[in-house]
Amino acid sequence: MKTEKTLLIIVVLASLLKMLHIPGGSVLLVLSLLGLALCYFPLGFYFLSDKSYKENTLTSVLFGWLLSVCFIGIMFRIMHWPGAMIMNIVGTMSALPLSIFAYLKHKSSNQENRVYFRNLLIRSIILFIVSLVMSFVKIPF
Repeated sequence: MKTEKTLLIIVVLASLLKMLHIPGGSVLLVLSLLGLALCYFPLGFYFLSDKSYKENTLTSVLFGWLLSVCFIGIMFRIMHWPGAMIMNIVGTMSALPLSIFAYLKHKSSNQENRVYFRNLLIRSIILFIVSLVMSFVKIPF
């Protein structure tokens, strides 16, 4: 959780550096977004699951894998790399079913799993919105 928050703060700062055309902003942005994608993809079972409740490991791995695609799509879109729209659309379309799944599981789960699915729901909705906005907004920097 601390790693995720730290990398998100670095993403915001790197975006500001890139918008102001300060050298190193692009490199910092790529490294921080790649760090987030790598935290979610191979380590999704660790970052997304509750440490005391390991029954949802498969769900955490699936969420981590598909949410890392959102981060990669956002990175491609910001950096104006080829294949950005395809990657962003795949990320957006994978975050929407994840959000619906997390919402349904949050409503039907017991108290112990409710926090876990609420956290997944928050992450997937935020990444869905950011990825959707990135699909329609022209990035000037």
